[in-house]
Amino acid sequence: MKCEIQSTPRLGFKEVSVLDKSLRGLGKGIEIYSKIIQTLPFLLWLKDLDGLYLACNQRFEEFLGASESEILGKTDHDLVNSRSAALLQEHDEELIRTGSPSVSEEWVTFSNDGHRELLEISRLPMYGDHGELIGLLGMARRVTTRKESDEKLRESEERFSLAMRGANDGLWDWNLETNQVYYSPRWKSMLGYQDDELDDDLSTWQSLVHPDDREIVLNMVQDCLLGNVDSFDVEMRMQHKAGHEIFVRSRAGTGLLSR
Repeated sequence: MKCEIQSTPRLGFKEVSVLDKSLRGLGKGIEIYSKIIQTLPFLLWLKDLDGLYLACNQRFEEFLGASESEILGKTDHDLVNSRSAALLQEHDEELIRTGSPSVSEEWVTFSNDGHRELLEISRLPMYGDHGELIGLLGMARRVTTRKESDEKLRESEERFSLAMRGANDGLWDWNLETNQVYYSPRWKSMLGYQDDELDDDLSTWQSLVHPDDREIVLNMVQDCLLGNVDSFDVEMRMQHKAGHEIFVRSRAGTGLLSR
């Protein structure tokens, strides 16, 4: 009878050290990745196809007013009121049916302290290695400040528009970066034109200024652009649509010229 003894491959001390270092490095990487997810200013959450929460970050915990351990493994019906849960379920079912990402803006109330935020919510499908749908990823970022800024800008523009309608002055604006020129309807009407009868172009102004005044005014504009003066204020003759000349006082500053 022959007896064979086969040696079992063993890792040397150096190999074990390298493996241990790699595992510790992987664990450190996962820890860092988790910290990044938790500190992001966005709300992040992940659900399976049955609507069970699989993961979420701190901002999402603040929104629901519950800890991660209280959220994971539960559905929206366990965490929010029935009306909100039904609406969230509709979003999930639509995502599963179409497989297409969606983006919407919604006002939400945070359960941790009751404050409200306008969120831009993105819902995306997650796919496995073989292209199968495996989960639903949600992300939401705060856009309240942007919305408030947009609203303030809109209100400012409305006030400016109302002020210009009530004023007797015509407005012109020359953007030096784009070379675009704007003439207000009042500016055009002072010369006898409808809003759609004159092109918003610098050549329009040049063609309407009296030839004897054109060079003088252009030189003043040039001084303003070169920074030799902060503004200009000039009276000039311009051609009215009816054929006669009218005297116009034009005022501008470098801020208005260059925007």
